[in-house]
Amino acid sequence: MREISFRTYSLPNNKTVTVRLAEQLDQVGLTTWEAGLYLAELVVAHPDLFRERECLELGSGIGFTGLVLAKSGGCSRVVLTDYTDAVMRNLRLNIALNMEDITCQLDSYEMDWERDTVETLSIDPTLILAADVVYDIDAVRALCVVLKQLLSSNSKSGQRREALVATTRRNPTKLEFFLDVCYRVGLTQEV
Repeated sequence: MREISFRTYSLPNNKTVTVRLAEQLDQVGLTTWEAGLYLAELVVAHPDLFRERECLELGSGIGFTGLVLAKSGGCSRVVLTDYTDAVMRNLRLNIALNMEDITCQLDSYEMDWERDTVETLSIDPTLILAADVVYDIDAVRALCVVLKQLLSSNSKSGQRREALVATTRRNPTKLEFFLDVCYRVGLTQEV
């Protein structure tokens, strides 16, 4: 059973973000998640952190955080990524719903963390964002390897890459596992 609804969020800059949600138990990428809302609040509260940056969002889901970024962050480009067909269709619909007031180049790509690289996607991010993406133990290693690959080199402009990963502490074991895998692949983090 799938329940479809639309939700509109008002931003402080008098713009809005409207997203289509589809509550479906087997598709986690079709709803808003708490960490995505908090990451969007960070974008709105500190637009200077995002100004003139090319931002890549991993596991964009419905695209809420990236759409807030594209409407208020002052970025040069925002690239939203996810994986499954259903999630990508919904993500692209949400992008189409929000094209008015977009202040940067906005793209979406299907991205399989075990297969794709920044080179295959033709992107050059200086900031990588991800929210509520450490819920699946099986995907954590691939996520950490992608983050390591992205953070191991500077962008073509020479700017050092950074990542912001936000997660909700639902299951301490999964968070500890994520932090452990980050350490094992050579990533340092601030919690």
